[in-house]
Amino acid sequence: MKKLLIISLVLLFCATSFGIPRSNARDAYYRIPQYISKVATDLDDDLFDVANGPIMIVDFVGVISTAMSPAETELQTQLDADTGGEDYGFSTLVDIRDLSVGNRIIFTAANPSVLTPLSGSPTGATSLFKSWICQEGMIEQNVSPVGDGGAARTTAVGAVTWFMVYIPLTADVVVTAQ
Repeated sequence: MKKLLIISLVLLFCATSFGIPRSNARDAYYRIPQYISKVATDLDDDLFDVANGPIMIVDFVGVISTAMSPAETELQTQLDADTGGEDYGFSTLVDIRDLSVGNRIIFTAANPSVLTPLSGSPTGATSLFKSWICQEGMIEQNVSPVGDGGAARTTAVGAVTWFMVYIPLTADVVVTAQ
């Protein structure tokens, strides 16, 4: 019994002396990675609404679910921040023309992230994603003709299914597919 008391006191001392946060059940639950997906069929499509606090995005991958048109078309993901936040791009523009069903679009570990199309072959399946913080707002896909400075395309291009794994950074965070 005396040994148990001494061990408990040492652990308590270490936790308070070195700033190790004490966790409760609610903390443990909201820090579990969560998964969400959305099929984006519109040219400029709202993907995920992040509300009530920030999240850490730990993986984000697009899979072509309807073949892309042969027209020169670029895709970018971005955050349209809620009031008080700042809008920013999650990625560079990537040429998506002629991508086939099953091709993947991944983010690289560069800063800013570079969207990279990968073929449906068994090689090149590794995601080079580095996690990032996302504040409250709407995560969007924007599609435009190559070199148009961001003007919206008016013809259909295909569809992308986006898969996102994230960790809520506060207990009240809600992420909703749009």
